[in-house]
Amino acid sequence: MITIPDRLKTKLEKNPALCGAVYSSLSKLNPWFSDNKTVFFPEYTDHGITHLQEVINTADSLITDESWPSITANDAAAIITSTLLHDCAMHLSEDGFYSLINKKYPPGKSRYFENDIDWSHAWHEFFAEAKRFDGKKLRSLFGDDTPVRDIPLNKLDLNLRDKLLIGEFLRRHHATLAHHIALNGIPGPSESRVRLEGFDNDILDLFGFIARSHNMGLRSAIDLLEQSKRRVHYNTHVPFIMAVLRISDYIQIHSTRAENQLLEIKSLSSPISKKEWKKHNAIKEINQTHDDPEALYIDAEPQDAIVYESLSALFKDIQKELDVTWSILGEVYGRMDSLKNIGINIRRVRSSLDSTSVFIKDKKPNFIPKTLKLKTSDSEMINLLIAPLYGNSPGVGIRELMQNAVDACNELIDYYYKKAEREISSNNIDVTIKLIKTGDKNTLIISDHGIGMTLSVIENYFLNIGASFRKSDSWKSIHERDGQSSVHRTGRFGIGLLAAYLLGDEIHVKTRHVTDQTGYEFSCRQDSDAICVKPIDFRIGTEISITINDKVFKDLTNSDNYSNEDYWDWYCLPHPKVNRLICNESEEVILEQSITVPMNEEDLSDTPWNRTHHPEFNDIIWGYVELRERRNRSTNLICNGIKVLRNNHFYSINLSTNRHDMNANYPTLIVYDQDGHMPLNLQRDSLTTRDLQFKDELMKDVSEYLSKIIISKFENEDRKINEELIKKLIMPGIDILVNNNAADDGFSQLIIFNEKLLPLNACLLKELKPKMVSIDFVVLSDKLGSWQSQTLMDSVECYIPYHSRRGSKSSKVNFLRGILDDNSYRSGYFKTFPTIGKRIFIRKAEIDDLVSPNNYPRTSWARLKTEWENKEWKILSIGNVPPVNEKIARVINELSRVEQPFYIEVYLDWDKADGIDDSSIFSTVWKETAQGVLI
Repeated sequence: MITIPDRLKTKLEKNPALCGAVYSSLSKLNPWFSDNKTVFFPEYTDHGITHLQEVINTADSLITDESWPSITANDAAAIITSTLLHDCAMHLSEDGFYSLINKKYPPGKSRYFENDIDWSHAWHEFFAEAKRFDGKKLRSLFGDDTPVRDIPLNKLDLNLRDKLLIGEFLRRHHATLAHHIALNGIPGPSESRVRLEGFDNDILDLFGFIARSHNMGLRSAIDLLEQSKRRVHYNTHVPFIMAVLRISDYIQIHSTRAENQLLEIKSLSSPISKKEWKKHNAIKEINQTHDDPEALYIDAEPQDAIVYESLSALFKDIQKELDVTWSILGEVYGRMDSLKNIGINIRRVRSSLDSTSVFIKDKKPNFIPKTLKLKTSDSEMINLLIAPLYGNSPGVGIRELMQNAVDACNELIDYYYKKAEREISSNNIDVTIKLIKTGDKNTLIISDHGIGMTLSVIENYFLNIGASFRKSDSWKSIHERDGQSSVHRTGRFGIGLLAAYLLGDEIHVKTRHVTDQTGYEFSCRQDSDAICVKPIDFRIGTEISITINDKVFKDLTNSDNYSNEDYWDWYCLPHPKVNRLICNESEEVILEQSITVPMNEEDLSDTPWNRTHHPEFNDIIWGYVELRERRNRSTNLICNGIKVLRNNHFYSINLSTNRHDMNANYPTLIVYDQDGHMPLNLQRDSLTTRDLQFKDELMKDVSEYLSKIIISKFENEDRKINEELIKKLIMPGIDILVNNNAADDGFSQLIIFNEKLLPLNACLLKELKPKMVSIDFVVLSDKLGSWQSQTLMDSVECYIPYHSRRGSKSSKVNFLRGILDDNSYRSGYFKTFPTIGKRIFIRKAEIDDLVSPNNYPRTSWARLKTEWENKEWKILSIGNVPPVNEKIARVINELSRVEQPFYIEVYLDWDKADGIDDSSIFSTVWKETAQGVLI
């Protein structure tokens, strides 16, 4: 049971009714506090009877001798009762929590708060925020970054993470709940609640309000009292009691001697972070032996820099509270003779952390008592960042500002949609980019009819390099549902303002948010120390104007014929519409958008586009469609309507791990990325990884697309090896295939196996297990090819043409190196196959020409063994090969007749195959589509 200190007890007993009510309340609440089951705060410091006793004792000791004559019974009752209440929410049970959020607990009705909290609504708002907690916040609560789950309906299903989350909610609102408990009793499983007894409702409201005030600014709390009741209200010195409670909650002290003697300090407690036990353990002693008799001295020995700075900040907060307390006591009571001496025993806090140099000298810590932080050096850092991020391209500056403008339009459309204001046409929500030349002045204006900016967004995000408003809880609460964005954001990193300075030294901004009645206007330069914002009449949206020099204007327009117009033509969607204009004196030129692509989730029927699905992306559209701009540049990747990659590919989509296998060209990608998963670099002109999240899904869809084309192309073709078939194998007329037109030397992408056809793919060949593969050196323009030897073709199992465009000496050398020499950098295809031997049929004249310095190495050729020869030909081999066929003379005659330079056979033993995967995405899809390996 809590013991009331003598001085408080004496005051309280002067009002028997009030005294009885206090003791009755102590009796009622004692079992609850004694049980001390803070189920939602398992890691917090003690908040049971011991803590309450210490706060009451501290309050008694804090009151000066001169104050006690003015202390009333109501003051004593207020101190005791508000102390009981101030942290009681931490003892809430599971049943109590569910009664709060399920509207089974009555709302608080206080004379001091006009519109008080609705617990069910407050919980749902908090939980919506909790689902958006970032990794840092999750780790601070749970120790990991696993997202929160829905709270179970049954209390028996609550786990520790659920309870910690509920604890965070209660921590934020514990002072408000203390007030409500004073009015309505303790929330529990039924309407029969434990209540404070013996007080009338007005007194309960006041004592609950005092308890609630410990988590408010003291001045803010006092301002809620009527002007005439700020000194004494219900015979209670409310400002003084509020001050005593909050200081007592910060520092817990106890006086066992006569007034004004040394205080025996027992413990220190921080309401800011109750889980930081290191702070408590760092406090070695608290006393009043300091030279300053009104100062509290705290001797601390933190063990690391984080605790050092955290305690330093705590001591400053305590001092701030003391300063405010004394200031308010002077304002409220200073002009009343009877109350002007009312006060507390402490005015100042001194500590061993006040001077870093003294702390180092006295404590000799094994750490530097200062944490280091990354900082931005304002204008100097801005100048350093612009060039590495964006180069010196003013077109990129327009892109960054345009992205923000398009995002603002999409946000306004989303805002109206969710507000059910659908009469607003999205056609009226657009962006205009205008280059204006008037005399010697050049101006760029980027104007949008989007959502606009509030003053808070201007200050905290627009002017804060690296801070993206779209990552804030405020933005997410409007534009996210269940953790997913409903707006496709084109801007992402919060550094777009940097790019504006590629265009000019100063930007002028006018803006008005859709929820504001007033707009704002301001100008800023890179080196601005202070930016003045003034209210203006303005439409909803934002307008940014930048004065640009003649060079930038020329870069963007090429002056006379505007041939550089696609230099800043970044946008590819039909809406929100982006209008681009150049106004030169009296002439106005409208620039057309060069590329328009399908919108998110648009019907792709009867179009050349295809769709791939991945859970992290809203839509992935792809196709072998050339998106070409006016200056003959092609665009390969568009993300949320903005061009990203031009002319180059920076992502991987290899259908096989063997580089000689059949492969597809890169499709053009249109990605709708609602949550910023696309791995774009800061410059937005490339990717941070070659492996996209949807790589496998895309490869599967491309494989199916390609497989169907091949099957359709060849399903009615004769598979008999002849000139016409070989031309089609080498140049199949399938645009999406790499080397479709045999532009380079290399293997055919389609091959023949026992008069059937299949793609050149190592996994598919492994399934067929050919014992011998025939490699035919083919020059279509000269009609060269071993396929013209009918004797050879009659014995061929697996036939792979190798096409050479010119049949030149270098082409022949490269062919020989690639097939025969496993140590050559050009080799590769059969290096991973279970090759046991190779045989080459070659003209002797070719040997003399090709095996020479700087061509095919003599040392490599010397490893080949001669098996057969005549005046013009040799047959050589390496490894384990079967005997030469008895029909060899006929074969040589047939090869001589067509002037074939050479022909190679590769022998395989599939029992030794261990370097080839059993399957790949393409091989799996091919077999499913072709209903087997061969067609």
